[in-house]
Amino acid sequence: MRAVDPQVARQIDLVQPYLQLGQIDLVYQILFDALDHDPRSWLTKWDLTGAWSPEGVTFRRDARFGELVQRLGLIDYWKQYGFPDGCRAGDDTPIVCS
Repeated sequence: MRAVDPQVARQIDLVQPYLQLGQIDLVYQILFDALDHDPRSWLTKWDLTGAWSPEGVTFRRDARFGELVQRLGLIDYWKQYGFPDGCRAGDDTPIVCS
């Protein structure tokens, strides 16, 4: 899938299949690269529902998840309105998910 022509499918569009395949490092690389290129890209070009799927458990438990959601501005939102099920504010990290 890494060799797919971007005119056919962008790597950001393949995040869910990568999660299903357990390619967590690759998923974080794609997401952080996208944020580095366009910090607001997640608002219109990402589908983060896979993070909450059964395949997303390992993704959410990863220490990089805290950095990702902090960069997205979700930590402040969650502090105000409540963390997602299975997640809480961390002591040494922005978020801890089980």
